[in-house]
Amino acid sequence: MDDQRAQSLLKIPALVIGALFILIGILRPAFVWDMGKVRSGREWLGEAGMSGLLIGFGLLFCGVIIATFLKRSK
Repeated sequence: MDDQRAQSLLKIPALVIGALFILIGILRPAFVWDMGKVRSGREWLGEAGMSGLLIGFGLLFCGVIIATFLKRSK
């Protein structure tokens, strides 16, 4: 396997993590939503603020990875 393909394969888990942040922000599953750091973030930012933060971080993360995919394909 060449180095470029190996680097591309390593970016797939990064996309999955970004997508998970987006899903957690949208679906608000109780097992994550009640964890210590997320709960304190909810208390500080509110429900909508915490959802927005998670969705925004997920979109940013996915956007950076997709941009590197597109940059490499040119």
